[in-house]
Amino acid sequence: MKYIHKINNEINDNCYNLLIRGEAFRIGGQSKRRTNGSIDEQKIAFESINKNIIHPLKEKYSKINIYVDIVVLSKEKQELIKKWFSELKDIKIIHIHKYVLETQIKTLEQSLMLIKNNYPILIIRIDTVFKVKIPFNKMSNTYFYVPFHGKFGPRINDIMIQIPKKSLFIFKKALKYNK
Repeated sequence: MKYIHKINNEINDNCYNLLIRGEAFRIGGQSKRRTNGSIDEQKIAFESINKNIIHPLKEKYSKINIYVDIVVLSKEKQELIKKWFSELKDIKIIHIHKYVLETQIKTLEQSLMLIKNNYPILIIRIDTVFKVKIPFNKMSNTYFYVPFHGKFGPRINDIMIQIPKKSLFIFKKALKYNK
């Protein structure tokens, strides 16, 4: 019995979730943003995610589960997004909304509800162009990674967040209490 349990743990430790979220085709600042931006710019962001996030993850993990939870207003652009992502093999869910929820906390909670397993997760924004490959082979999936920045002191940057397996339950629970 212990031997089977050990084999299952080894398999599970080589699995990883990627959540791609946010507003596609986004233009404008925080209070003036719209989702009717350039198709070419969003395509560049999509290609950079594929090249610099998805491919390096596949080099490290035997199984990648990709979840897409995004906002796209126009039907034409929704179909375009579906087409781009359907070309990827590891897509589990593509969930497209027409409107943004009131707060980042609510959108994060809603996005994480799509994921039913407990593997480590990387959360990235769909409107971000990643210019270099993320060195996942040098990163541990047991740590919480969040980039910090800010002119007036450190602030959490929501472009990329890794939540380790051991913290996922607590993170989801904290989202529910922070509404």
